[in-house]
Amino acid sequence: MAGAGVGAELLDGAGPPPQYRQYLEILVLVDGPEHTRLRTLVMKAFAPRRIAALRPRSERIAEDLTEELAAKGSEFDLLSAFAYPLMTNVICEIIGVEEADRPKAGGWIRDYESDEPDRFLPGIDQLAAYVDGLLDRRAAEPAEDLAGL
Repeated sequence: MAGAGVGAELLDGAGPPPQYRQYLEILVLVDGPEHTRLRTLVMKAFAPRRIAALRPRSERIAEDLTEELAAKGSEFDLLSAFAYPLMTNVICEIIGVEEADRPKAGGWIRDYESDEPDRFLPGIDQLAAYVDGLLDRRAAEPAEDLAGL
């Protein structure tokens, strides 16, 4: 792996199937030139003006979730009822996932981070297929999101 370092050692120790390694070689797990290459690709999406522009939408997502929870009027699990939906909706907003696709994309994101092979492997397959299609759509119709940059 280019930029082999601590991240490569972690991936080697975890032993993911080879076809999934490309999805796991993320920015925080690579060093050197590969880290620089990946960081350059995502820097535009996290520029201060883009993050500032995302703030109103993130606040609206949080307000909507809060209103939904208040309407239920009962006890709830803060992590599953608020934190996960907020995180996945903001990630989807940054990437450019269409609103109608966000519930299933959020499920794939949670499957991806589950560390359970029976959830992780199908989740990463579905998420990768969706992102591939999204990148194809953005190539034809650029947008102001990570997939369109």
